[in-house]
Amino acid sequence: MLHDVAKTKDLTKSNRKEEREKAEAELPAPLPVLRAMFEWLEKKLDATPCDHTHRFTLQYARTNELDEEALLEWLRDYGGECDCEVLAQVESSNAALKG
Repeated sequence: MLHDVAKTKDLTKSNRKEEREKAEAELPAPLPVLRAMFEWLEKKLDATPCDHTHRFTLQYARTNELDEEALLEWLRDYGGECDCEVLAQVESSNAALKG
């Protein structure tokens, strides 16, 4: 029985690693750039309420020369329909961004 528990834990750990690697491969920009984007968005939205567009996300994308279309498509896939939803949904929904 202990062997089964250990095997299950190993499989779970392996599955999480595979999920994280797959999520990282699908990122529209390098992970540090995306983490910085979330921090930047948080500061912007602390100062200015969301107008329910991607106004700040697009501003960040242009400043950092990111592919706007790819970024928005990826964000929407994880529930980021506007700047505030990018913060509320995306970071906690994507395995590459967790932890």
